Amino acid sequence: MDRTSFNSALALIKSRVPGLSKSEGRVAEWLLAHPEEVRTLSMAEIASICHVSDTTVLRMARTIGFAGFTDLKIAVLQDIVNPTQFIHDDITRDDKPLTVTRKVFMAHVQSLYDTLDGIDSAVLDKVIKKIREAGSILIAGMGSSALLARHCNQQLRRLGINSRAPNDAHMQIIEASMQTEKDLTIGISLSGASVDILTAVKTAKKNGASTVAITGNVKSPLALEADHILLSVSHETRSDKITGRVGQMAILDALFVNLSLLDLDNTLEKERLITSSIIQKLE
Repeated sequence: MDRTSFNSALALIKSRVPGLSKSEGRVAEWLLAHPEEVRTLSMAEIASICHVSDTTVLRMARTIGFAGFTDLKIAVLQDIVNPTQFIHDDITRDDKPLTVTRKVFMAHVQSLYDTLDGIDSAVLDKVIKKIREAGSILIAGMGSSALLARHCNQQLRRLGINSRAPNDAHMQIIEASMQTEKDLTIGISLSGASVDILTAVKTAKKNGASTVAITGNVKSPLALEADHILLSVSHETRSDKITGRVGQMAILDALFVNLSLLDLDNTLEKERLITSSIIQKLE
């Protein structure tokens, strides 16, 4: 995933933080918390504030994908004047219920905007094609990601696609070990560090299956292992993990709608049959 995939510099910085060194990460976190101050500060001044060397600030900028500090500074300033600028309002214990609600909603909205900005059109097209052509699909997710895996599985099943999303980590590995070059494994993990999901993806890939990672960390073990990455972007509020899930859910729903439109008549017929069967059961 390159820098051009993002319209927001701050969203790009946020997505790269997990892959930075400790000192570089300190600078990136400061930039995310104080984007307006970048306008008046030099590289040396920011280095002093973050207690790092000038070289660390420059290295951070280049690691993220900028030509240098000046390039990063210009991009951040453009974000500040953008109507959909980065939102970094943390929730405090003194906030009123409506204020908390507003901050959570705005964090969700910003996460969706930035996740959309980060989607690579070519990767999206490939993933849709892989899902449509796969002989069978394994969707691996543990913990809260398991809920997303089941949601994805239900959507694909409604389209008549041969998919499964076992809850048990051992079953995921067993299923992955049975995959072939005709199959596809989708690993869902916000951190991208889940050992169980990574093992399932590695096992499937070893057997020749295509692999997709839906994650919030482009430098994570899962992202580095997968053939294709769909990145969800979240922000540093106390609802950070929740906003990440919102982005992942939106990605899954977008895949479902795109797949539905590829054969709309067939999709509508399947929905009619499903609805009819459910109604009969309720009668």
